[in-house]
Amino acid sequence: MNHKHKKGWIFLLLCPPLILLGITWIVMALWNSLLPDIIGVRAITFWQAMGILVLSKILFGGFHFGRGMRDFKERKMRHKMMSLSGRKGEIQRSMEEPLRKRILRQEQNEQGISGISEVVK
Repeated sequence: MNHKHKKGWIFLLLCPPLILLGITWIVMALWNSLLPDIIGVRAITFWQAMGILVLSKILFGGFHFGRGMRDFKERKMRHKMMSLSGRKGEIQRSMEEPLRKRILRQEQNEQGISGISEVVK
């Protein structure tokens, strides 16, 4: 393994924890600067801020850095739509046939009515 790849692994190992620490510090700073004055709550510690982040992740499912589950759901929906579109011709034909029959009946009825009206005249 050359020196260039070692730096990449170190970067990958250090960045996520540093990002988490930074976001936690931002949450703590915002909480402590805004909420005590606005709604009268106490200031929180760093660990309490991290707990709030974890709780929000559990409750609201945030922090989507990758496509993950959303990509899976999109692929599943795309597959379902493709299978439906394959049957589209089948469904369309089955829906068109009764419509065609109804239109023919209406035309025959109209011709029958117009034929009767011509006989009466």
